[in-house]
Amino acid sequence: QRILFNSISGSNNTGRLFGNLQLILGLSLKLGILFGGYFMQKQPWVIFTLTLIVGVGFCIMTLSSLTTQAFIYKHSDHAQPKSIISLRDKVVFLVDGPFLYLESYLWVVSIFHLTNSNTSQFSLTVIALSLALAFIFYFIKNTIDKQPQYRLYQVATLLYFGSWLMRGWISADWSGFAIGLGLLSIAFATALFRLYFNKRFYDKAKQQANYHYLVSKSLYSQLGIVVFFSGFTALSNILTFSLSQVYWAVLPLIAVYILYQQVHHPINQSVTP
Repeated sequence: QRILFNSISGSNNTGRLFGNLQLILGLSLKLGILFGGYFMQKQPWVIFTLTLIVGVGFCIMTLSSLTTQAFIYKHSDHAQPKSIISLRDKVVFLVDGPFLYLESYLWVVSIFHLTNSNTSQFSLTVIALSLALAFIFYFIKNTIDKQPQYRLYQVATLLYFGSWLMRGWISADWSGFAIGLGLLSIAFATALFRLYFNKRFYDKAKQQANYHYLVSKSLYSQLGIVVFFSGFTALSNILTFSLSQVYWAVLPLIAVYILYQQVHHPINQSVTP
């Protein structure tokens, strides 16, 4: 997905295009959650059947692609010089893996508990959040490429820090309005940070001669997930803690994102990291 996006985007429109991608994928995923939540309660066999069909279909597509000439690009790419990835970038990529996993999976479990473990209510909540964010980001995405990236990236990182504070603080004991406002604030801060972070990432990837930088991001992030959750599993056998405590425990790691330096553009030397 990163390689495909890098191929269709330019250095002056990565923010807008990534915003469009967020809206399309977000709407698609939330529709899947909506229908999935309904069928999980009414007819679970439908979910199993559809998942089986999609899984087998992608396996067939993958196997067939191995015999096509389009697959040869992997071999030719090895002959290109590898990207020079700084220690700062490696550390950021390592930390980003666990955060992506936490906000994509464990936080979804938390939302499920906040909606009284009701799949229908959970699905409607996620859909409402998606629609609200789509409306907000429709305007933000068209201006991000023209904004002062360094300052706004810092602001987005600070808001991201606040979102993890809120994740640990929010409780099912709150009123419905307070929970809804808290969830919207968390979703907005997270999506905003991801928008600015990915713009910076793809702008830096544009300066590379090959796909090594893109692939390295995935490899280091996966390694970060392995290390983080291996330690998480080991601690869970010794200590008992809640998801809220996990969200608070990872707060210091967010400071690592400040290390991710801005791209230097030759035509605009006035903006420095």
